Amino acid sequence: MAHFFPFRPLLVPILFLYASAGFAQSWSWALTGGGSADALFAGVGPDAVNDITTDAHGHVYVLSTLSGADAQVDGHPVPAENGEVVLSSFRCDGSFRWSRAFGTPLGADHGRSIRTDAEGGVYVAAWLAYNLGGVGTDTTWSWLYLSSFVMKFDSTGAFQWLRSPEPVTFAAMPQNYPMDMDVDAEGNSYFLCDIKDPGTYGDGAAVIDQPGVHIFTYDRNGVFLEDIALPMAVDGPHARSVSMRRDPATGRFVLCGYRFIGYGVVIGGQPVMHPMYVASFDAQGGLLWERENTSAFANGFTARPAIDAQGGIYLAGSSSHGDDFLGYAFVNTITTMGHVGPLVVKLNAAGELQWGINGSTDAATSVTSVALSGNDVVVSGQYPGMLSFPGADRPLAHALDQGLDIFTARFSRQTGALQRIDTIPSPSGMDEEVGATATDGHGDLYLGASFAGSVTIGGQQLHTSGGDQDILVAKLGTNSCTVPTGLADAAPRPTFRLFPVPATDHVTLQGARAGQRLVLCDALGRTVREEVLRTDDPVLDIGALTPGTYLVQVATGLGTQAAARILKKP
Repeated sequence: MAHFFPFRPLLVPILFLYASAGFAQSWSWALTGGGSADALFAGVGPDAVNDITTDAHGHVYVLSTLSGADAQVDGHPVPAENGEVVLSSFRCDGSFRWSRAFGTPLGADHGRSIRTDAEGGVYVAAWLAYNLGGVGTDTTWSWLYLSSFVMKFDSTGAFQWLRSPEPVTFAAMPQNYPMDMDVDAEGNSYFLCDIKDPGTYGDGAAVIDQPGVHIFTYDRNGVFLEDIALPMAVDGPHARSVSMRRDPATGRFVLCGYRFIGYGVVIGGQPVMHPMYVASFDAQGGLLWERENTSAFANGFTARPAIDAQGGIYLAGSSSHGDDFLGYAFVNTITTMGHVGPLVVKLNAAGELQWGINGSTDAATSVTSVALSGNDVVVSGQYPGMLSFPGADRPLAHALDQGLDIFTARFSRQTGALQRIDTIPSPSGMDEEVGATATDGHGDLYLGASFAGSVTIGGQQLHTSGGDQDILVAKLGTNSCTVPTGLADAAPRPTFRLFPVPATDHVTLQGARAGQRLVLCDALGRTVREEVLRTDDPVLDIGALTPGTYLVQVATGLGTQAAARILKKP
């Protein structure tokens, strides 16, 4: 049986290097989970955190892969013998809520993304390696050759639905792969997939005969809406290196990644020539712009992009001395050798550089995650030696050839100035790697990672429970669990249901009321219509609109509002 070393929420000593004494946070709590299966045993990978997110009520959701008959999360058993995908939830004080395991009997399944909506929905995008599987005792499936799935749970862990855009007519396991997913406040999901196999996708709505990148969209009830075909194609291992964020204000999509040497990425009909690239697409999939670095010595943008309310784009990855990205020159002050180190940049909505900052290092240091926290952007990764950023009074120091330690660094969103660096030391000389991070309304950071042997947090050692790697979930920040004003305790939003979707001439706004203000915006966020509703359940004439995607907002005089999306067809 696995041995679990519990670490309960408590106030802990400060274990970090910081650049601003006015910024006071500490590790509030940490917990572990895992199973006894070793990495790559029978094709099963090591225990790892794939993604992490929060909701407006302060709940934390962790998507991980666990292996072993005795797998557990925070001491609670989960059925994950053959490398199952495990979805777990915790309260903001670290107390366990629930876990759900799903996948296929032969293992090697992979959870890619997890998101929440404003109404308590929890959405998971996953790749399942073999046929025949299920979600606990809620449901089973027996499709022979499907692999890419979106599924929804409610905030209590109850299964809601499962969808795959792939046709059921495949005669062999497809080569398709779920690259990423985003979800808007209304529960519309945007499922980014690399499609390699021709067929009729999306419940028969889309015929795909050439390899390419597609965004399959579903509403909150799992109804297929549309296939957004991007002018982008990837080959080799690139599908696993691409990540996406959707701008909720405009509906545009920002994708970034890493072009591996010897493989191709094509965007807008042009090949990507360098390892570090980012591209923006409008809500219909049209290319707005694409940007690259100038050197071959880079690990690309390895973190999912972040987008703020003003449209600012935050990107992070690893590059090396002498590289240039849109005029920002990477300078390693420790060594000019080819070791890659962290690079963080901010772009505006037009893809223009706002600021950049890089870390100096004496060994290859990678970045995994970017998260927005109040006025800061938080970058997380792992380092094997010395690591320093401009503004730090001294570098983080780690003995070379002694594994990897975790770091998180905060920068000003306005200027890029360093605010603080934190680290989790490991006495074992083994590897610790960040899987993902998320923030809540207080600006607290939740970190999901993997570790081997043991790690030290707040002077307390946490140990693996069996096998050669376990997962770690930790909170860096306050002990407050009150819901921030403006989130879950805000006045209820007026709700309405819009149908039909898609539509050609008219849509009905069922639930909207006379006296409420309607604003209709196009995919670029431009207002195309604004009026005060004269009747309840009004019917909106859209016949004169150009085909495409539009956002309908209905607001009361109290400042509360609801929104839904129109898909205008020719």
